[in-house]
Amino acid sequence: MERVYFEMEFLENVVLNKSNNTEGFSNTLDFVSGSVFLGIVAREYERFSESFEIFHTPKVRFSQAVPYVEGKRALRVPFSFYHSKGDASKVFNAHLNPEKMQYGQVKQKREGYFVLQDELLCFFELGNEYHQKSAYDSQKRKSEDSKMFGYYSLERDSQWVFYVEIDGSIREKDKIIEALEGIKYLGRSKNAQYGKVKIKRIESAKGENVFRISQEDSKNGVVYLYADSEIALFENGESTLIPSIENLGLSSGKIKWEECQIRTRSFKPFNSKRRRWDHSRNVITQGSVIALENVSKSDLESLKNGIGGYLNEGYGKVLVNPIFLLRDIKSKTFEVKREQAAREVKTELIEFLLKARKQKEQEDEIGNQVSDFIESNKEKLKSISNSQWGNIRMILEFSKEEWQEKIKEYIYRDYKSKDKRIKKQYEDCERELLGKLEKENLEFWKLLTIQAPKAF
Repeated sequence: MERVYFEMEFLENVVLNKSNNTEGFSNTLDFVSGSVFLGIVAREYERFSESFEIFHTPKVRFSQAVPYVEGKRALRVPFSFYHSKGDASKVFNAHLNPEKMQYGQVKQKREGYFVLQDELLCFFELGNEYHQKSAYDSQKRKSEDSKMFGYYSLERDSQWVFYVEIDGSIREKDKIIEALEGIKYLGRSKNAQYGKVKIKRIESAKGENVFRISQEDSKNGVVYLYADSEIALFENGESTLIPSIENLGLSSGKIKWEECQIRTRSFKPFNSKRRRWDHSRNVITQGSVIALENVSKSDLESLKNGIGGYLNEGYGKVLVNPIFLLRDIKSKTFEVKREQAAREVKTELIEFLLKARKQKEQEDEIGNQVSDFIESNKEKLKSISNSQWGNIRMILEFSKEEWQEKIKEYIYRDYKSKDKRIKKQYEDCERELLGKLEKENLEFWKLLTIQAPKAF
């Protein structure tokens, strides 16, 4: 199957509730389900002639979106990772260090992601925000009583990556890519302030090829499966949370339970088209580790095709014997830095306020320039009478285009006047005034003619 990668940027906060609770606490997911991207493409269902193969079979698989850090696809922290209580910096692998599990006080590392850099695991956690809201009564034009609610949301400006696996028999690959690219909306409260994202196609995501599928490096013949996505298993047609050789799709081997680290969750997906909740899903969560013994090579190869159901929604993806489960690797914690992208102003109110602020800043700057000019030339300017400032102000008021030439003529006329008293008034400041006439704009001179008479 061909794998097509996409990068997704959150332009706004995104609400992806972990549970279906309508009351009480509900935290946010730390990934975007593949069903979201399937739904985005399914909005154009009628455009596709191969709609059944694309939307109802595993021939097209939409992966879950995970953080995209420094051009690398991040992975969820495995649940086999533990650390000593009070010291989260020293992380170790549970099945490789049984003595620490038996004699030490340890805590499971359940949150966060990591990227692999030169065999160094770099851990980080996603930021989220909480906003308290109130329902609005449009008739009374106020908040409704007893209708407060809150949302935890993933922060905007974060980068994510996902991929779509397309079978070679699908002829409408370009339509799928076209339907995914561009500005989209996902999650809850899309009509309010949440959910806006931008999706674009990229060539590939680094880090996909560093996790080897090799039984030769495993410990005592044990094979470790890392859940790179959620896994939905079925037993006799019913969903189950207990893995077995059969529901994993294997024909050989057995599960080594003492080295497994599995977490689960149950939820009901919401279908936006039908406006209804679907049946409950019981899944093994991303980051779980399943240990197997005596598995044949042919079975290991079959795991590449996925495990369990809902494969078209990104479920069932596993990594076999990734290097971070086969040996202890040094680790560090770092904070993901995101550049706050400049947002285009779209509302008329914000445009008006920004324009008013800019105008106020310009007026303050001109005011400071006028004050500095008067203060530094106080002795020279005090000889000019109020009536002469008034005449200059009248020129500025009624001569919008040729005001510089007319002021220059007015100053030269008085400077060359036979009246020694008038000539004396301009002798000391003629050079300064003419210099400002060439450098400064109309607004500067208007303010100067108002402030100068008051300064003396």
